[in-house]
Amino acid sequence: MTSPQLRTVLENQTIALAGVAQAARIVDQLSRTGTYPLEFLEASVHSLFSFDAPDVESVFGNVQGVRLGLQNLAAGLASGGDETSASMMRYLFAILHLERKFAGQTAMQQVVQKPITAHPIQGHPLCQSRQRYLSFSRCDLRRYPKPAVVSH
Repeated sequence: MTSPQLRTVLENQTIALAGVAQAARIVDQLSRTGTYPLEFLEASVHSLFSFDAPDVESVFGNVQGVRLGLQNLAAGLASGGDETSASMMRYLFAILHLERKFAGQTAMQQVVQKPITAHPIQGHPLCQSRQRYLSFSRCDLRRYPKPAVVSH
C-alpha cells in the first residue's frame, strides 16, 4: 500500500474522483431505495468539513472511505454497465460540470465555506448538523415518503 505522501498526482485525482462518484452513488441509491451505506456516507460527510487536509485521502478519513466510489467508478467506466452505473455516471458528470462553474466563483466559494468553518455557535443550525451528522446518518429514511419526481 502506498503512503499518502508518495501517491502520484493521478492516484490523488483518482481518489478525489472516487469521492465524487461515491457521493453520486449515495444520492442515486437514496433516491431509488431510501437506503444508503452508512460507512461510506460517514466518509462523504466527513469530506464536507475537511478543508486544509494534509493529503487527499485524509479528506475521506482514509482511502477505504471511498472504496464504494472506486468500485462504482470502475463499474461506470467499464463497457456494458448496468442502469445503476449509468445513472450514477450521469450524476457524476453533472456534479463535475457544476464544480467547474463553482471553481470559477471565488466569492461564492467564500460564502459557502464561511459558515462551515466558523467557530461553533450554540444553536446555529449548521453547527448542530455538524455535531449530529452521525446520528442523522443512522436514521431510517425508508419511513419517509420518497420525494416527488419533477419532470421538465
